[in-house]
Amino acid sequence: MSNEELQNKIIENVKDKIAIYELEKENRNDKFSMKKFRNVAAVAVLTIGLSIGTAYGANIIYEKIWKEPTKIVGGQTEEITEESIKGNITEDEAREIAKNKLNKIGIDGGELSKTRNYKDSYSEGIEYIFTTDDGKWEITINGMSKEFESLKSCEYNKNYEKYTMTRDEAIEVAKQYYEQFGYKEGEYEFAEIVKLWNSNPDEDKSGYYSARFYKKYGDLYNKCEAIWIGFYAKDHKLSDYSVSNRKYDNNPLEITKEQAIELAIEADKKVEERTIIETKAEQNIKAMNGTAYSRLKDTDAFYKPMMEVDVPNEDIVYYKTEERVRRVWVVGLTYGDTENTGIVNKVARGQFTYYVDATTGEIIGGSTSDEIYWENFHFNENKINR
Repeated sequence: MSNEELQNKIIENVKDKIAIYELEKENRNDKFSMKKFRNVAAVAVLTIGLSIGTAYGANIIYEKIWKEPTKIVGGQTEEITEESIKGNITEDEAREIAKNKLNKIGIDGGELSKTRNYKDSYSEGIEYIFTTDDGKWEITINGMSKEFESLKSCEYNKNYEKYTMTRDEAIEVAKQYYEQFGYKEGEYEFAEIVKLWNSNPDEDKSGYYSARFYKKYGDLYNKCEAIWIGFYAKDHKLSDYSVSNRKYDNNPLEITKEQAIELAIEADKKVEERTIIETKAEQNIKAMNGTAYSRLKDTDAFYKPMMEVDVPNEDIVYYKTEERVRRVWVVGLTYGDTENTGIVNKVARGQFTYYVDATTGEIIGGSTSDEIYWENFHFNENKINR
């Protein structure tokens, strides 16, 4: 189905739904007029005409959410300036938050006098990174959200690698840390326990585990609202602890799986001429990103760092989007003519994954990997109730 045909199909659906809504009002108060219907329908058609990605509800026209991203050339970090620090708390304020967090989980950080600050090009937040006075821990506070982000041990002893624990033992240790850190039962769902050291895949044990807890909405996890707790088998010593708190818009499902696939294929025609041999789609919750947009606008620059080595910073292009988390259809496309193009090209360009907003139908992100396959593979391997 062409772009125009798909747009017309959505328009007709909107007309039907608005007509039903107006007729229901007529039955209630007998004030329906064809002139009023034509005006309402015309507004709906005009709204949809602005973008094929606009969706419809029973009596709602959803506004587009995608905004033009900001182009970034060069590295992913940027210098902290008086302008970029606006909206962030000060270093001293961040230090107090860090001290309070350490005290809460039973670590004496001292005065946290040693610090280094960091800002990446994708976020407005300054990351204030403090080292405890004894040099054992590093704690990060986000200056924009004013929240704790991560804690990691600065100590490592190779002797730890001699020790292992079973998966079931690791699950119990993770639950103890979750409770110790002040989280309530049901606040997050314990979803994954991941072995992070190379070990015999046939053995259900490791020397280092990472426990993943996520907020859950219906059947979907928001992995952007997450707690990660890493620890060693040796004495169950904490290795790292991080929190992500990017709120989910909880947007409604209005686009069908079939529509999402069609929208992704239509978007892909603007980039690729190769034959698509497989399509698949699953609902998920994802953070908006500039990957699909970058691939469309700067295709050669987008793939260059994946295909070549030592690419200069000035040749690397990124696109910064709003920091929103949405219900999407993750749509995977696999191309059919990559067998004889070399392993690097096949891995980098053999497939593409689109994030199709489940409410508006807009393309709001993507990935160069077969994301559905890999996420399911790893999750099925690591999930708690496997």
